[in-house]
Amino acid sequence: FERRRREQGAMDLPLCHPFGNVEEWELARWIIKNIGQTQTDSLLALPIVRLSYHNNYSMMKLVDNLPSGPEWTCDMVHVVGDRIDEHGRPMEADLKCWMRDPLDCIHELMGNPAFRDAFCYAPERAYTDEHGTNHLYDEMWTGNWWWDTQLKLPPGAVVAPIILSSDKTTLMRHRGDKEAWPVYLTLGNIARGVRCRPSSHANILIGYLPTSTLGTLFTSATQPLAKYRLFHYCMGQIMKPLIQAGTDGVEMTCPDGWIRRVHPILAAYIADNPEQCLIACCQENACPSCPVDVKRKGDPLHTNFRDPEETLSAIRAYVEQNHSPLFEAHALRAIPDPFWANLPHANIYTCFTPDLLHQLHNGVFGEHLVKWCTQLLGNKEIDARYERMSPFPGLRQFKSGISRVSQWTGREHQEMQSVFLGVLTGAVTGAVIGAVADDWMKMAKALLDFVFHARLHAQTTRTIAGLLKALDRFHQSKHVVINTGIREHFEIPKVHSMVHYAAFIESHGAVVGFNTETPERLHIDFAKRAYRATNKRDYTSQMTQWLRRQEAVDVADAYLTWCKHVDNPSLVPVSEGPDKLIHEFKRQQNDRGVLASVGDIPGMPPRVIRIAVKSPAPKTRTDTLITKYGALQFTTALNSFLSNKTAHSVQASDRDTFAAYHKLSVTQMPTQFTGDRLYEYHVHAVLGSPAQGRKSEHHPSFDTVLIVDPEGDSGVRGVPGIDACLRPARVRALFTIPERLGTDTGLLAYVELFTRLGPRDAPTGMFQVAPSTRNRRRHSYVIRVDDIVLPCHLVPKSSPPSAWPRRWKTHTVLDDASQFLVNTHVDLHTY
Repeated sequence: FERRRREQGAMDLPLCHPFGNVEEWELARWIIKNIGQTQTDSLLALPIVRLSYHNNYSMMKLVDNLPSGPEWTCDMVHVVGDRIDEHGRPMEADLKCWMRDPLDCIHELMGNPAFRDAFCYAPERAYTDEHGTNHLYDEMWTGNWWWDTQLKLPPGAVVAPIILSSDKTTLMRHRGDKEAWPVYLTLGNIARGVRCRPSSHANILIGYLPTSTLGTLFTSATQPLAKYRLFHYCMGQIMKPLIQAGTDGVEMTCPDGWIRRVHPILAAYIADNPEQCLIACCQENACPSCPVDVKRKGDPLHTNFRDPEETLSAIRAYVEQNHSPLFEAHALRAIPDPFWANLPHANIYTCFTPDLLHQLHNGVFGEHLVKWCTQLLGNKEIDARYERMSPFPGLRQFKSGISRVSQWTGREHQEMQSVFLGVLTGAVTGAVIGAVADDWMKMAKALLDFVFHARLHAQTTRTIAGLLKALDRFHQSKHVVINTGIREHFEIPKVHSMVHYAAFIESHGAVVGFNTETPERLHIDFAKRAYRATNKRDYTSQMTQWLRRQEAVDVADAYLTWCKHVDNPSLVPVSEGPDKLIHEFKRQQNDRGVLASVGDIPGMPPRVIRIAVKSPAPKTRTDTLITKYGALQFTTALNSFLSNKTAHSVQASDRDTFAAYHKLSVTQMPTQFTGDRLYEYHVHAVLGSPAQGRKSEHHPSFDTVLIVDPEGDSGVRGVPGIDACLRPARVRALFTIPERLGTDTGLLAYVELFTRLGPRDAPTGMFQVAPSTRNRRRHSYVIRVDDIVLPCHLVPKSSPPSAWPRRWKTHTVLDDASQFLVNTHVDLHTY
């Protein structure tokens, strides 16, 4: 950027060159990002539009003069098959492999000033305690892999951990005959929150692999192996520049402007299980990471990772001699020259990343646990419980159950996980008896605990121990699935993959930074949108041209933004990552309608409480709060609050009116374990409305929350263990008092208490609670809203355990049920 600006200054060119002025550039940028060629020609032909470019062709000539990313090249791969043509010769074909120099792409990432505040150059050791006993693993530079690799390099060298991802995808929505096989590259030096965000442009497309099935060139017996060898040959061509660079290092300009000697080294490869097996040169029923026996995948074996040198020796021995005991024992494929064979300091078998989407959400949970439980309990009971589940802010209500849906996304499976343990509570006991029911619940809880532990955005020595403990509990209780006749064995690749999670976390950091959801999201921009911009003939070539122009526009936009902030330092933008979160958090603190910013509860991050600027019901009568909102002890509870919390001696009466609010919004800074997004939730206390015309009926909504126990000895402050200080409650009204009663109370909440947390339900580990009463009336308090700590999901519990009563409905179950469990799995923050 600095060099470009000096050159423009020397030639007296505008910053937006080759465009004449900023307005022409802004319009061109909008056109390229939003409409196609035909619409562009129509727009620019309008008489009102007077620009230096008058059609799509002339505009694209200007765009092509903008600096862009690394150039694309096309490598023609000559393939000779084993099928014989009509002339008696082997059939041949030339396939196109489009690629960019990965070293140039790394230069592009390393030199991007946008990553300045989200970039790391050296490994770190992080701990949560001053004695260094609880190791913290979050970003890649906190893992052991970086430390081990750093020791192999000369002093002063900088490791650039390469993270590759690839996944074949279809390009058309309704036809599957058009495919692309993109390969993406990013760096582990970039903070995870920035790296995984498509808008940050931290992932660069480095190639399109051939998608030919080779069916016309090879027989059905040799076709699979030929496809594997083609993949490795093309990947080898793409990765070739990194062999020398990884060994000797390359001088690169870094985001902070300094020049360092950088060693780009393959550190991680994100792919689904079939593609991991393809890369590992093993059969698809084998584990790509370790040589575990296929028939022992269901056992809790922690075997060593495959050894690359040993694997290569076994493969080459088999290719040369047509026999190798190790080749057969490790379920290998005859690929003598895999692309990773010569990459320096890289062990491909430790590079394979856990896959939260396919292995856990869609796999272990969706394909296995849900189906096992459905077979045990039946679709009818599972559906009924999902339909009647109690509400929670932001929780999806499965109004038609789950059995009728044939295909689920990862997000939907996470929504199912939020209440799945609550769905099973009581239902399993009604289906099977005694120890079988207990073991079944232990098995289900162990799997859900493993999933939630794996989802944490930061891991510690203790959370990893919890992850392994959950896995051990699953293996100790999984026999119940076989004993009930639902399965005959556990030789399931996705179940076996769980044994590698702990080792990967210690090596590379939290697994959420290596999810296959990222490349699947990148497909939208780099494959599907690019394909739609072509004429569908020889489309890969046109896709690369379209992508080059998109990148040129992105680079120019970043350059102009950089120039603007260099000229006016006060406008320096907030970078992605923690600083941006703090900026957004402070912005919300300054919003209209902010009631309070509080952060004095130990163990809880700072938060902002917001309400509407104007009350939607400013003159709500006391009798309305009592009869319609259900605040039955309102006057008594309010007078008790006023006498204890204020200096006023005035008492509330039935003639007073109050400003009622329907919703309270709370924004909370995230913790290191819950991710890089502000945690937001809403607390509702709103009346229902009848159906009218096309408007459907809305049921009343009075949410449940965890509050600082108003009957605790000293509240949260000074009490060891935050659980002992919290108490479930249901918010019946949110209101402010009239001036005659005082002006220093702020927003108040009328809440109905539940019993204190405890004891825990044995199978689920959840706290058991029930509505708290005093003198046969609901035990109620008026509290300040800053005593609301978290939303709380209460799962109804029937007694004795059986099918939930038919009278229970989502909007009435909190009134109808007499016992509840505090759902610890409702979201990651609560967990």
